[in-house]
Amino acid sequence: VSLHAPDPRSILMSIVMGRPEQRCLIEVSTVNGDYHVIKCGSGQTVAWVVDTHGTPLAREDWDVVHHAWCVYSLRNEKPRQLLCQDDAVAPPNLAGALPEDSAVVVLASNGRPHQAAWAYPLDGSPARVLVEEPDNDVTGVYADPYSGAIVGVLLGGTETAVRWLDERAERRYQSVKRAFPGKAVTLYGWTSDGSKTLARVEAADTAPVYYLIDFSTHRADIAAEPYPDLTGVTLGTVKEISYSARDGTKIPAYLTLPPGAAPG
Repeated sequence: VSLHAPDPRSILMSIVMGRPEQRCLIEVSTVNGDYHVIKCGSGQTVAWVVDTHGTPLAREDWDVVHHAWCVYSLRNEKPRQLLCQDDAVAPPNLAGALPEDSAVVVLASNGRPHQAAWAYPLDGSPARVLVEEPDNDVTGVYADPYSGAIVGVLLGGTETAVRWLDERAERRYQSVKRAFPGKAVTLYGWTSDGSKTLARVEAADTAPVYYLIDFSTHRADIAAEPYPDLTGVTLGTVKEISYSARDGTKIPAYLTLPPGAAPG
């Protein structure tokens, strides 16, 4: 389901229609339930990417006959194949489109040791790597809450991190990080003009707090506390460590210390 429909009183969703079966993208009115078909794929279509106005940009198919995952550009009347890989490996994740709608973002390894974020231009030109890490997978994406465009990617590992693709989103994030040094910050969207954001702020030894942050007034007001009984309570600390297995392989781990425990 996508909220990026031409009419704010409608949503987009995929359903199975017809004989033989096709998976079609439809726009459904939230007022009366009426719908109309925007575009139909094949019976193997599993995902769609649309732009801000709800226009289909790409689709992903799982071809069970030929054992392949394929991504197609829908810029022209005839779908253009952008990617096709054997379904014996993990399927590519068709995550969304870049802000200018020139390319779709796909999370895939493409023969590399770790999953990376790739940009596949809709005109069929060669794909390029957006973000990759030598030791971690790109595990997800951060989408703009209004346009749906991909503005950042999430990196796996012992500590999840964000690599921003959009300068404005990165500036907002870094501004909040500077206001809460030593804390982990997660942004939960922002207002359409970018003047306010909702952020979850936490650390290993303190309970999380949600703040409504106003960049224009430089204020951060508490919006919610998921664990109010832990407010002001000193918690145990968590340290990231690594140790060696018998064969010398480094294994990441967490060491949790009780409150007040002396290091070492």
